[in-house]
Parts: sequence; C-alpha cells; structure tokens
Amino acid sequence: MAEEKETKTFNELYASLEEVINKLEAGNLELEQSLNEYSKGVKIVAELQSKLDASEVMIKELAGEIDKDTDSGSSTISHS
Repeated sequence: MAEEKETKTFNELYASLEEVINKLEAGNLELEQSLNEYSKGVKIVAELQSKLDASEVMIKELAGEIDKDTDSGSSTISHS
C-alpha cells in the first residue's frame, strides 16, 4: 500500500522538531528509540530547509519584480 505524504506547514514541522528534541533531551529513551527520533529529526530539518529555500527564492523573485517595476516607472506590483 502506497503511503500518502502529508504536507505540513513550516510551523507544524517546527513543532514536530521541538517534540523530537524534547524526547531526546529527556534522556529516557532506549538506544533504538533515540536513533529513530534522531532520524525523524534529521528528516524534519531537511523539510524545513527545503521550505526556507523555496521561500527565499520566492522573496528574491518578488524583490526582482519590485525592482523591475520601479526601474520602468510603474507604481503597481503584479500579484501572480
């Protein structure tokens, strides 16, 4: 059975990462559980980084549109 990947928001992912960190910092997990939580945390960090990278690209694109509009004398910004 194929597992559907649920898309979480940045804040949801961040909260999940905090839960993982809290479990690891508590220090009451068995080695295998700790490794599983650590692995889960690494995956969450990768997802968070991906979302940050995508946001950075979007911001740069929007800033480019603003610069292009101000250079051409236009006072409106295209919202696409």
